[in-house]
Amino acid sequence: MGFHTDSDAPPFRGPLEIALIKPTKHQALGTESLPMSLPKVYITRPLPSPVVERLAARCEVRMRPEDAPLDAAQLAESCREIEGLMATGVRVSEDVIAQATRLRVVANVGVGYDNIDVTA
Repeated sequence: MGFHTDSDAPPFRGPLEIALIKPTKHQALGTESLPMSLPKVYITRPLPSPVVERLAARCEVRMRPEDAPLDAAQLAESCREIEGLMATGVRVSEDVIAQATRLRVVANVGVGYDNIDVTA
């Protein structure tokens, strides 16, 4: 599977809500073909193994093993080469989104999406 971590994840804390979706080239063209490589997804804090394994069945997943907040610079660096971001306990600002040129989906693991600059 395409899932990488150095630690076991804590219990799941809340629902997953999709906050921002940009269409991929294939969706925009209306084709059903899949890209040659799996989309890359970054998870900002540890999540339970079943959640990560389910995502890893369709994506290349990187998960930050520390259960601590990221600052904006660390988050921007981690988002440079990904298509998907699962954010928990972190602010996804306009600056972070602008630097993540391949980013297509931002999912907030929790309730609401006030930590995500949806106008960006």
